[in-house]
Amino acid sequence: MFVRHQFFLGVVSAIFVFALVGCGNEMTLEGGRNQPCYPNGTCHHPYICDSGTCVELQEDHGGLGEPCHPDGSCGEFLSCEDGTCNVSCPEGLSVCGDRCVNLQADFDNCGSCGRSCEEGYKCSSGSCVITCPAGFEDCGTFCADTGTDRNHCGDCNEACGSGKICSDGTCEYSCGGATPTLCGDACVNTETNRLHCGDCNAECDPGEVCSAGECSHSCGGSTPTLCGDVCVNTETDPNHCGGCDDACEPGEVCHDGECGYLCGGSTPTLCGDACVNTETDRDHCGDCDAPCDPGEVCSEGECEYSCGGATPTLCDDACVNTETDRDHCGDCDEPCDPGEVCSGGECGFSCGGSTPTLCGDDACVNTDNDRNHCGGCNNSCLSGQVCSGGICTWSCGGDTPTLCGNACVNTRTNPDHCGACGEACDPGSVCVDWVCTQVCVALGPGSYCSDGTVYVGSYRGFNYFTTMNDLGEYSWNKGATGWTNTETHCFDDGRGNTATLVDLDDDGAPYRAAEACWELDARGHTDWFLPARNELEYLLFANRDTIGGFEEAMYWSSSSREGDSTSAWGLDFEDGSYFQSSKSNTRHVRCVRGGPPGS
Repeated sequence: MFVRHQFFLGVVSAIFVFALVGCGNEMTLEGGRNQPCYPNGTCHHPYICDSGTCVELQEDHGGLGEPCHPDGSCGEFLSCEDGTCNVSCPEGLSVCGDRCVNLQADFDNCGSCGRSCEEGYKCSSGSCVITCPAGFEDCGTFCADTGTDRNHCGDCNEACGSGKICSDGTCEYSCGGATPTLCGDACVNTETNRLHCGDCNAECDPGEVCSAGECSHSCGGSTPTLCGDVCVNTETDPNHCGGCDDACEPGEVCHDGECGYLCGGSTPTLCGDACVNTETDRDHCGDCDAPCDPGEVCSEGECEYSCGGATPTLCDDACVNTETDRDHCGDCDEPCDPGEVCSGGECGFSCGGSTPTLCGDDACVNTDNDRNHCGGCNNSCLSGQVCSGGICTWSCGGDTPTLCGNACVNTRTNPDHCGACGEACDPGSVCVDWVCTQVCVALGPGSYCSDGTVYVGSYRGFNYFTTMNDLGEYSWNKGATGWTNTETHCFDDGRGNTATLVDLDDDGAPYRAAEACWELDARGHTDWFLPARNELEYLLFANRDTIGGFEEAMYWSSSSREGDSTSAWGLDFEDGSYFQSSKSNTRHVRCVRGGPPGS
């Protein structure tokens, strides 16, 4: 019933309106197209009032640079000036092209029209400034997390000290992971740290390591066996060959756990207990125990006669003088007749000239040089001797040119007469180029010496030796921030550097790495020192593979950095690069001995 009432009322209303319009009533509809404007000068949308009549908007009116609408209006941010629409910006905005912009905040027009900011920046107060993400502070030209950044902890440019981290904007020490314990100003592992073994400042003795918080000797690598308080290799150690305290005899070396002689250089072959040269040795010519006959010499491993002096000519197996020999007068196998003598290479009964003396009935001789009639008839010299000036004496030459006592020797290679008669080499040494040299030196870097040390090599003309394993890990100074310029800048004189450091009594003392080497008593020697930078590189690092026992780690030298009281030089044995490290840091140490005497 309610719907029907609504329908009836709508029909009645429509008929009423039609009657008003269709019956010629003079009532008008204001505000429509071509109709009078409303009394307030407005019209229905989209018409405007022009001279009292509502007309349509013209599409080419009201825009920037276009004629104003008939009612004098223009588009947004435009105003009618002299019949043309121009930009008109509210207070606080500026005209840029056809737009009103805020030069204090507009990204594309920051501070002036057309000045755009780069990505990651914003426009603030007419300047492009960096835009920092949430949780970061604007530090001028960069953003920083002042809650965790060590260089900007709590505020921009507030840096934390060495060894500290930034937590919640505060600098503090934080130890964890492999070094969970704070000792002084360093994070350490008291299970393994030699300076803090089991507890802070509980330092292990030289040669010991820290394992499970306890100091002890730990053997491994190239020296796996503990003998007493020393780690050794029973395969090569002459003092512990095959087992602890099984020492080799003087002159012997240990190879594969057995003692024996090791021959080389000019005497490469072991015959019995002697190193010989079977190319020249008369007692071992060509092979061991193959002696030459009396009067023969050994040349290129073969025995042969060597004639000279008063009997320069070899006839069959005898050295003769064809000037005087009756059986070989003038030439081999040219005998003189009975009763004749040979003089001047001719047979006759008259002695004179170079053989003025008749000995017996058939020999003219020279008693000044005849071995069988030396100084007088029938006065024979011993085998190997010659007659000179009527006196029997030894005559040396060839490979053994020097007479020492009753033996012809070569003082260049003979260990009993090295450089001169009677100058004997010590056990375990050989004679090389007139100088007594340890067997290990003759064999080259990495060779084990009879005293248990290892030959490192030669530097600046001097031999150096080291131990079979590292001494341990030490700080360069006392292990804290005691900075002193030690003036130990030399790169070639580790002994001098070390001596200077152990004598210092300043804020950095004691200088632990140098002191550990200086106080080392190993292999019967107490003259150990911490190598200088060049000695560390050119000797230990260069021959590290043959020497053995090194880690791929950083090793200290005794050379401090010139002009810098806080750091010293070392070498990275992983790649051979130098490093300059704080003196309080802990690094590996390998001691050496030798070098220039008294340096």
